[in-house]
Amino acid sequence: MNIVCIVLDRLHWGYLGCYGNTWIATPALDRLTAEGFVFAQATTESTDLAEVYDCLWRGSSLLQRLAQPKAVQNSSLVELARERGLRTLLVTDDPLVAGHSAGASFDEAVELDPPDADSPTAVDAASTHIARLFTEAIDRTAADAAGAERPLFLWLHARALAGPWDAPREYRDRYADEDDPPPPDFTAVPHETLPPDVDLDRRFGIAQAYAGQVTHIDACLGGFLEHLEETGLAENTAVVLLAPRGMALGEHGPVGPFDELVYGELVQTPCIVRLPGGRGMLRRSQALVQSSDWYHTLSELITGRQAEAAAPLVPAPRSVLPLVDDPTAAWRDRAVVLGTPHAGSGRREVGLRTPAWYLRHGAVAGSAADATTTDEPAADELFAKPDDAWEANDVADRCHDVVAMLHEAEAELRAAVAESRPAAPLPEELLHGLG
Repeated sequence: MNIVCIVLDRLHWGYLGCYGNTWIATPALDRLTAEGFVFAQATTESTDLAEVYDCLWRGSSLLQRLAQPKAVQNSSLVELARERGLRTLLVTDDPLVAGHSAGASFDEAVELDPPDADSPTAVDAASTHIARLFTEAIDRTAADAAGAERPLFLWLHARALAGPWDAPREYRDRYADEDDPPPPDFTAVPHETLPPDVDLDRRFGIAQAYAGQVTHIDACLGGFLEHLEETGLAENTAVVLLAPRGMALGEHGPVGPFDELVYGELVQTPCIVRLPGGRGMLRRSQALVQSSDWYHTLSELITGRQAEAAAPLVPAPRSVLPLVDDPTAAWRDRAVVLGTPHAGSGRREVGLRTPAWYLRHGAVAGSAADATTTDEPAADELFAKPDDAWEANDVADRCHDVVAMLHEAEAELRAAVAESRPAAPLPEELLHGLG
């Protein structure tokens, strides 16, 4: 079996049709969704890209590494693929990914220079940076399509929405009605906090520019998937599409890569899997899948060996393939997300997700900074899940008991990880809400 993993940085789950968006045209992603399996409540473990790749390529959760920094690491995903005789290929435009220690053993690594942050809009679709990246992937896999002796393990990481939004002007113009002002011309990724009284045309213009770039990336993805189909590779290829983290687009004020925050727009991530033979087709799961689970999933696809099933209350990463076969299979009951440290204080925001709730708070995650800083941590914010998908209604001041139980659940999870034991079950209120 060939394995293709496509990682699109800063792809916002809420701008995709498979997550309920009806405004933006993403036909390639829609088709991949129709032919595959969607994880509707997946989250990253960190908003720091290096930490995410530690999870993806090494398989230990971020909490495990923080609690047991001297523990023996797993073999890297690339090493596993090479041991099994796969031809390993990395195509990326991100220096951090290209230089990550766990990715040093690819048979072939193609690194495109990242574009200037304020590159102008491209004159045509083929000359954008993301188009060139996908073209490299097509060219480098042509030999595999021609009958290479070894199966392929391709990892394609694109800076995508983290790089300049340089799609031709026509893409963002699609999202302007006749009576709307023309979309803005900027291409550099914005980094600002919108005031409460922001001009609505300004906010809508940012959404138009982002939407245009998403549609263009979708077209590039579609061309690559067509390449797999036309060459016959698709028949025996597992395709996994992930985003390592999202993007703030004004939902709570900030716009851009505000990675010290752990709101849903930054930590909830799209995850789609298409497996040969229609396995899991047209299904989706609400399970709390996280970054390190993908190491174990891809390991199982590489080796063909099913890992020993973990008890649902053990906070250990594991393969998601049992969920593909049975979306209702028992899974973890809580997940933690860490933001990057705040400049100066070293504080890390924490997000704790259960099936019914998401708690955001400003606790310090194992940093010595908490003993020296005088900064006040962020106030608790609580959102009902999955109903409040956009986290518009903070109910922390009305659900004090729930907030307290969630803090206890986080402390128990951290202790369980540190002691390598199962976490105690959650109260019903955290699993099913207050209704």
